[in-house]
Amino acid sequence: RLTSALPAQHPMCASVPARHLVSALGPARRLLTAPARCFSSTPLPVEPVELNHRIVGESALPAAPPLVLVHGLFGSSSNFSTPARKLSSGGARAVILPDLRNHGASPWSDDSSIEALASDILALLDRLDVPTAVL
Repeated sequence: RLTSALPAQHPMCASVPARHLVSALGPARRLLTAPARCFSSTPLPVEPVELNHRIVGESALPAAPPLVLVHGLFGSSSNFSTPARKLSSGGARAVILPDLRNHGASPWSDDSSIEALASDILALLDRLDVPTAVL
């Protein structure tokens, strides 16, 4: 279940916007030093879309948590074809390559917020029965 963070009344919390919890970019690193008491969980009201995806090294799925490689703006899952083959070589770990909403072969949606993108990734992992992954 996707959750968002709501700042509490702690001095360090004021500098950690909620959107950084679901972002894997830049300022999110500050969350590593924010005290746990800064956040409380609330569900995000986002309807996920069914993402197109590819799995490289699928036979390794039960062996170790798979890697999920997420492309950038204007990209698609094909951006990581070569790195995915190299990362999954030897069968030690599967690599999941999703097309984010509004990219590649995934459906289009009006909502392209970070929360929506995160919701889609979590729904994909649920659909694939992957309880843990490395993003």
